[in-house]
Amino acid sequence: MRKLIVFFLAFTLVSLFSINCIADTNETLIIGVFIPNAGEPYFQNKNHGYYQAEVLLKQYYNINVDVELYDAGGFQHPLNQIKQIEDSLQRGMDAIVLNACDAEALIPVVEEALARGVPVISDDCLVNTETTMKISENSKHVGEVQAQFIVESLGEKGNVVMLLGPPGADISQQRSAGALEYFEKYPGINILDKQWHEPEVYEALKKMEDFIQA
Repeated sequence: MRKLIVFFLAFTLVSLFSINCIADTNETLIIGVFIPNAGEPYFQNKNHGYYQAEVLLKQYYNINVDVELYDAGGFQHPLNQIKQIEDSLQRGMDAIVLNACDAEALIPVVEEALARGVPVISDDCLVNTETTMKISENSKHVGEVQAQFIVESLGEKGNVVMLLGPPGADISQQRSAGALEYFEKYPGINILDKQWHEPEVYEALKKMEDFIQA
């Protein structure tokens, strides 16, 4: 429910940026939602929230919104996401909600959108530039809490391997940075290996099996 409320508020804010354009017409506001991988359970849940926001905006604000969902095909495909956004801008997209495949690679196209007057909400998988609005957890703190749990479970001494997630994603970078900083406080914690990977169950399982066999 909390995520649904956040998405609803985010869409409301985006809509208000364009409300003057549609207040006296029956035009539909087109909001593009750009995600790295629609097949992941995490993004499936978010997508449900996006589409629910579409319904709520119509129901409570009488704003016609058409949510267009774009799947890049994985975090390893930032060029796909860039092309999708560029194409949407050419077609006159009214607003963008972006879960960035890569925090750096998406900067130019985000800045292009803002220069065109198109609001951009950076949602959780952030992009490393100013946007109209950013919605995210404190990912670095999440990494610290994860590391704290491991340190306490091991009695402050033991060997650790780390699966870091997709290398270009801000959320992975921040979480891994927080965890590593916390581990550094404990000399008894030995980081045997750490690897970036796509957030796919089978890939993560394979890498963990490789860790165990090494």
